[in-house]
Amino acid sequence: MPIWGMVIVVGAAALMAGLMVLVARYVPVDRREAHNDVVGFVYAVVGVIYAVVLAMVVIDVLNTLDSAKVNTYAESNALIDLDWYARSLPQPAGAQIEGMTKAYTETVINEEWPLLGRQQSSATAWSQARRLRTAVEAQQPQTLGAQARYQAALQAAGALSSARRQRVNEATEAIPGLLWVALIIGGVVTVGFAFLFGMRGLVAHCAVVFSLTLVVGSLLLLIYELNYPFIGAIRVRPVAFELALNQMGRSD
Repeated sequence: MPIWGMVIVVGAAALMAGLMVLVARYVPVDRREAHNDVVGFVYAVVGVIYAVVLAMVVIDVLNTLDSAKVNTYAESNALIDLDWYARSLPQPAGAQIEGMTKAYTETVINEEWPLLGRQQSSATAWSQARRLRTAVEAQQPQTLGAQARYQAALQAAGALSSARRQRVNEATEAIPGLLWVALIIGGVVTVGFAFLFGMRGLVAHCAVVFSLTLVVGSLLLLIYELNYPFIGAIRVRPVAFELALNQMGRSD
């Protein structure tokens, strides 16, 4: 978690605890305690609904992050397959495809990855991907072995294009603004209900409000950090492409 985010969450929790002191001062505990049964029933319903929605959103963003990470390995594996195919081709076609594969990988790492954090993609990488697929499709295998390798290369080129489109699409997908409004309102209502209870121990009541705000705030911060899989403290890094680039050109 980013330090600034945790500072904001802890600060908000402390602010709510301080607000609880003011509420206790101006609204006597006897007046609040008389409604504990009704408030408790309503709070149970609200709390369960909000907890379910919050859990579903957290699971969804975690799945999106995991899917984006897995997809990068699918794309990099396709690049390695194309690199191996290039080595089986006669020159100059082999060197051409091998160079195009390496150039595309370097562009993704150095140029496109920072753009993904801004929900953008590289026009250069798109062009390189298209030229690479065209170069693979242009091969004319003559032997049975060459035809088998050619079919595998076509599948790798298709997998590369599909994984690339998915990666770019995942970089631009995020939680809708309307859902963010619902999450924030739900958090405010959930924490706000804790002020309505009448508890004889003010310190204990402040601790409850502080803890509840801390938990809700931390989960909202987690969702915010996972909102875009290629930005933030918890993000997908180009590790798969770096491993693929390191593997390219090796003969072992």
